[in-house]
Amino acid sequence: MDKLLYYETKLLDFFNDIKKHSVTTTKSDYINIGTTFSQYDFPLFEHLATTKKQIHFVLCDSIDMPVVMENINQLISTTHEYLNINGGNVNNQLISFINTYVRGILQTLGLDIDDY
Repeated sequence: MDKLLYYETKLLDFFNDIKKHSVTTTKSDYINIGTTFSQYDFPLFEHLATTKKQIHFVLCDSIDMPVVMENINQLISTTHEYLNINGGNVNNQLISFINTYVRGILQTLGLDIDDY
């Protein structure tokens, strides 16, 4: 599979998983959002922070799309693992941060994600 098609498929799967998760999340799930992280949330949060630093560095130095996309790919993979392992017991604010970050980076790079 060509790399571009691979990333597009991965992004579509990610955004669909986020939509499915948000559909199954009730308003009561958002009452106690974000004040604490469980032991399962920290690795994903740390991965998000590392990804942000790496992408920021790459964008400041030069726009190396393969490096940016590989960082996004790794963040998406880690998020999928988190969602699958934790099922309904996820930090919704953390998932929202990741979704917003990925969308923002893709829009910054000029990729049309309105259909996702």
